[in-house]
This record gives sequence, C-alpha cells and structure tokens, in this order.
Amino acid sequence: EVKNAGGTVVGNDQVATTTYVLNNKSANKYYTIVTLGDANGDGAINSGDLFAIKAHLLGSGTITNGSKKLSADANRDGAINSGDLFSVKAHLLGSKSISL
Repeated sequence: EVKNAGGTVVGNDQVATTTYVLNNKSANKYYTIVTLGDANGDGAINSGDLFAIKAHLLGSGTITNGSKKLSADANRDGAINSGDLFSVKAHLLGSKSISL
C-alpha cells in the first residue's frame, strides 16, 4: 500500500514521489520514498528545488521535513549545502544526472 504525504492511499496509476510512504503490511514495515534532488517534494526535479535549497542555505526558508531533507541532499554528503545546489543545477542543465 502506498500513501501520499496526506495519508491518502494512491492508485497504481500514480507515480510515487518524495514524501510518499510504502507500507509492507505483511512485514509490518514502512518505507519513505525519496527522490534525490526533489527538495520541495512536488515529484519532479525542477527550478522549485533550486529555490528551496537556496532559501534553506540563505536562512529565508528551512527544509525541516525528514524526507525532503534527505531529498535536498542531492550529492549524498550528509548535509544540505552548496554542493546540492550545484548538483540540482547540473541535473537541470543536463550536464550531470542525480543518481544513487
């Protein structure tokens, strides 16, 4: 069973994105879905993510949601920093992909 951030079960035809939770009922385990670079949790890596990371770095906005914090750490160095901003920008420009 997959639920969105609001706790609503989503259908099989929807793409699971950052903040969605996968519930394996038979194993009693929950998994939060994270898309690296999707800092604002809208399901896509786009300019909104650049703005979210930039605002976080400048202190004018803070990324506090656990899965969004993991998503914002696009370069996986354990912190939200300028490297993540550059990773998302490079991904958008097509010069580098964000991958696991």
